[in-house]
Amino acid sequence: MFKTIITGRLGSDSKIKEINDGKKYISFPVACTPFYGGDTVWCDVMYRSEREKLSDYLKKGRQVGLVGRLTFKAEEYQGNNRVRLTLWADELELLGENKE
Repeated sequence: MFKTIITGRLGSDSKIKEINDGKKYISFPVACTPFYGGDTVWCDVMYRSEREKLSDYLKKGRQVGLVGRLTFKAEEYQGNNRVRLTLWADELELLGENKE
């Protein structure tokens, strides 16, 4: 299985979600800019954690490093086709300070 490593800043405060399997995940969007330049890419992150207190630190502007499995889903949005990226994170590291 391939692992994906990304770093970026949270686009909004994290939320706690319960998925079909009954497990709790901390969910948040992360903005990433490719190292070679180009447009910012948004990735939805799902991080499984029983430590709900962690979501208090995952606020808009916080820089994070993540490792996990990347999934793609094609969808239509306002008449345009687009791809939604979701990172199912196994590892999360808080980097730097919050910036809004």
